[in-house]
Amino acid sequence: MEQYCRKLLISNSSAIRRVIAATIASALLLPAGLVSLITAPSASAAEAEEAVIEAIMGGGTVIGTACVDGKVEELVGDAAITNFGPDTTLYVKPSGKTRLRKDSGYSWVNGTGDSNKDQVKFVSKATGGSEGVSHYLSQETAVNEVAEFGTASGGTASVIQGQGTHEMRFQSQTKGTVTLGTMYTAKFNDADSSYSCTAPGAKAPQAPVIKTVTPMKDEKRYGVEIVLEPDVSQSIDRYNVQTTIGMNSNIWLPDEFPEAY
Repeated sequence: MEQYCRKLLISNSSAIRRVIAATIASALLLPAGLVSLITAPSASAAEAEEAVIEAIMGGGTVIGTACVDGKVEELVGDAAITNFGPDTTLYVKPSGKTRLRKDSGYSWVNGTGDSNKDQVKFVSKATGGSEGVSHYLSQETAVNEVAEFGTASGGTASVIQGQGTHEMRFQSQTKGTVTLGTMYTAKFNDADSSYSCTAPGAKAPQAPVIKTVTPMKDEKRYGVEIVLEPDVSQSIDRYNVQTTIGMNSNIWLPDEFPEAY
């Protein structure tokens, strides 16, 4: 039997554990259930994480996972992100409360003092260190299935800003760390209450510069057409800005465009 096991280990190492388990069972007459424990693999890291956090909830710091035509597809109502991890893109606000739903078998830890509470950290992918302010478990939601994380007093807290430079991680006081995703800061637009975003791998547009200024005039108005262009490597080819002014108004332009006065 010893020679057979050695040959099997060389030709098919994946089966050796089953052979050994079967040999032990036949020699000691162990129950089949105990043999299955010998051969069963341990739980994966993902399975361990799922036993702590079940979902990232909308209505808080995280506003979505998709960027379409430069706008975040926002989570509606109490929508949840259940598929999360290091490769998940999380579009986040510059400040807010992070909302998480726990697994049914987990209890939030709300100890005395911030260092003894469950919390959300923002970890630099370059250094591996936590940066910015952590979001702490709110005492008011510590007994709920969905908990909020913000300032120690339960208010909104700032969020480290960047485009794919930091990970959002949940730090349990009893179960270790769960990586929720990679963060991308979204910009709020006052005009339509939407959030602008930069898709992973894309470059944010450069600040535009004036390329041409063309005087414009009709019977009642004077104005200029200003053409602004970013760096040529950007996906946006150019910006067109047209402005009109009244007869008694003044317009101030750079000295290199004196003809537009």
